[in-house]
Amino acid sequence: MALKGVYFAVFAAVVFATISSVCSESEVLDSDASVPFIPRLMHDNGSVVVNMPLSKSVIFTRHTREDIDVSSLEEDIVAVTSGVADAAETISSVTDTLATLASPEQVASLSAQLQSLNFAADQTVEKHKIEGISNMVGIVSSQAQVTKSFVDSVNDVLPQLKSNIDATVSMTTEVYTNRIKQQHTFDTLGDVKGVLAPRLSVMASLKSTLDSEASVHVANFNELVGRLEVAESLAVNLNGIDSLIAQFKGTHLTNPRLPVFRFAEFSTYAQCCGWYWGNRGEFYGGVNPSSWSNGNGRADQMSADPAILRNLFNKAVHCGYNCAVHNEEWYSYSSDNGRHGAVLMRVKNNNEMAIDWKLEFFYSSYGGWSEAASLSLNGQNVWSTTANCGRCIRQQTITIPPSKTSTIILVVGSSPQSGTRTSHLAFYNDCLDLPDGLEWVDDLDVIEEL
Repeated sequence: MALKGVYFAVFAAVVFATISSVCSESEVLDSDASVPFIPRLMHDNGSVVVNMPLSKSVIFTRHTREDIDVSSLEEDIVAVTSGVADAAETISSVTDTLATLASPEQVASLSAQLQSLNFAADQTVEKHKIEGISNMVGIVSSQAQVTKSFVDSVNDVLPQLKSNIDATVSMTTEVYTNRIKQQHTFDTLGDVKGVLAPRLSVMASLKSTLDSEASVHVANFNELVGRLEVAESLAVNLNGIDSLIAQFKGTHLTNPRLPVFRFAEFSTYAQCCGWYWGNRGEFYGGVNPSSWSNGNGRADQMSADPAILRNLFNKAVHCGYNCAVHNEEWYSYSSDNGRHGAVLMRVKNNNEMAIDWKLEFFYSSYGGWSEAASLSLNGQNVWSTTANCGRCIRQQTITIPPSKTSTIILVVGSSPQSGTRTSHLAFYNDCLDLPDGLEWVDDLDVIEEL
């Protein structure tokens, strides 16, 4: 309602000020036509003042876009200036009343006052002059109706607007309250996090340690499971193992101090065909047959390749601490052929110090026909002879290196000819009973190097 009153007051003031200004300044504005006039729009004590020369048109536009030209009233306005002054006072009163208009009844009262104004104007000006003023009043009335409609529409919308505002305020309040609660929760969680952070770090470190230990335990467990499976498999497959062990009892497999070694005996020349196998050495330990019987071949000259040695030393000997390995008498038809006997022993020293072992043996050799007897240790010559021995004895001490398995090879030739020739090799005086720390090994079939 206050908005409607203000609107009417401003509009009435504009109308009154315009008419007064036109009447009071018309002569002044036209008195000096030679001076160019510039239209002015001024504000004076809450009123809008418009200055225009009488020669110019003043047009008001209704809300409906209808133009009203009031310039045709300028001649008559001079004559009715005094009457208009009275009307101005009445309009001023009406303006004050319009400022407080808020209901249809007040609009009706205003219309009655306007009719009274029209009656007073009829006494001083001609009817067509007053019609212009009536049109102005009609504009005022039309604007009042528009304003009232606007106010009514605003009043219709206000309840819903207020409801929306209240809902928005309520929602905003709720959101703000929740935000405060959330912030309080975040602050609390931050404090809790600050307290828990060191503990979480300790727990993480502990978890890492436990994971590592768990991995070790899992690996150990899996290994134990594997061993258990193997043990269970062995338990199934070892039925009758006692009888199997009994079969090996008394052999080097259960007692590595019992002697076991490799043996070979061979001739070198055939009267019908010459040197055996084309005089190829790979069948004779890497030494040519002609070297054995005509060139004083020795044990240390034999190959270090186990595969070549296996070609010759393909028989195993199991015996006591004394052992007759080779003894033979035969007819010789030439100096080219010789009968030889040889042994290959593998002895392991389990100590970190070298151990001396004394060998005592019978042997034969004939230097006159270049058939030597010899002893080697790990490919090195220890002893050799080209003496003419039909049956000789030798005591030879050898030093077995520590922490390894050593290879000992002993080769004998044949005796001088006496109608027949003999060849023999035997160990005596329990020399095959190894000193403490040494043991026999039979691994020539599986080793790749000596």
